[in-house]
Amino acid sequence: MGKKIFVTLGVVSVVFMATVVWAQEVTVTVGNGSGAPGDIVGVPITASDTTASAINSCDITLRYNPTLLTLSDVGAGTLTSAWEREVQLTDVELAQLTVPWHYPVYKETSGEVKIALYGTSNLSGAGTLATLIFKVNATATGSTTLSLTKAQFKEGAVSSALVNGSFTINTGGVVGDVDKNGAVNSLDVQACVNHILGVQDYGNAADVNKDTLVNSLDVQRVVNIILGV
Repeated sequence: MGKKIFVTLGVVSVVFMATVVWAQEVTVTVGNGSGAPGDIVGVPITASDTTASAINSCDITLRYNPTLLTLSDVGAGTLTSAWEREVQLTDVELAQLTVPWHYPVYKETSGEVKIALYGTSNLSGAGTLATLIFKVNATATGSTTLSLTKAQFKEGAVSSALVNGSFTINTGGVVGDVDKNGAVNSLDVQACVNHILGVQDYGNAADVNKDTLVNSLDVQRVVNIILGV
């Protein structure tokens, strides 16, 4: 009688272990600023190391007190200046626009600014994402929190930690009053010129635009204050 041979086939299960690499969290920090009424002051928004996160877009929302500060402009930073060049429109495209081209794109409404930054390459390293240009209002006193409510990279694909900044109003004198007589007039224009020429030293009062230099820009700033510009 023939023998029946039963062959049992064992099923071997192979489990593949996939290693998931999460993008590194990026810390976004608003700098601290200060200035006297009438001053124009830049406040940076910075990011920690972005190299490992393959970031090619960033959306930021920030709030501040509009009774103290007026947002004059938003500029690209050291991290995003390459993006600005990458997305620059051609002359033909610019001619077709109904509003002026500006990078980064931003919208300000009653103390809240929304900023859109984007490019074709990925960010690398740490640095400044954008710089907020504020004008200190004429009647401003006290301070305001510069509050980050959003900093979203790659539409949320990369997590972020938010660090607020602050802005303090300096009220220890009248902006443009170089000679410290309590008024801003043609005498302050002459005082600023005299400081530049080395005729008389007016110290920090001559640095009217607070850029740490005393030059023709400070003379023009005094003239603008007198004219109410």
